[in-house]
Amino acid sequence: KKKFDWTESVLKYLIIGIMTIMFCGGVSKAFGQCYGTQLYTSPTDTFDDGSGYYLHYLNVLDCEFLISPPGATSVSIDFTYMDLIGNDYVYIYDGDNVNATLLASYNGATTSIPPTVTSSGGDMLVRFVSNTSYTDWGWEAIYTSIIPVNNGCNGLTTLTNITGTFDDGSGF
Repeated sequence: KKKFDWTESVLKYLIIGIMTIMFCGGVSKAFGQCYGTQLYTSPTDTFDDGSGYYLHYLNVLDCEFLISPPGATSVSIDFTYMDLIGNDYVYIYDGDNVNATLLASYNGATTSIPPTVTSSGGDMLVRFVSNTSYTDWGWEAIYTSIIPVNNGCNGLTTLTNITGTFDDGSGF
């Protein structure tokens, strides 16, 4: 009679789990790589190609980062690092889709950190595309947005009644 071996069972299920992730289209999500379109609505945030600082990005990626803070009048992006190879590209668009004006594009020929890129409106789309060959460390970016403050006060209001109510116009 064979004794039950925990090590063998755990190893078997671990291998099955890894194979399921890799062969069922989940490798990007499982290993933190970018996928699809990711929406950013905070006034400022940091994002990257999905690989993090210590790993190379994967081959055959095509992902988008839509920056759309409510009420923003412009969005600016600064890269903290960029290390692409060959024909892997980062595209930056002045709007919320790839049909908007292309503001900048960077690839493996980019040898230094790109300058600040600013949109003309409140939306910016960053698209990252990697090809089927080699990969590199990737990139990280910080975006900031300009959101005007509307405090509700505008000009001078003259009160002519002896009693009444008034407010600051903020709606609170």
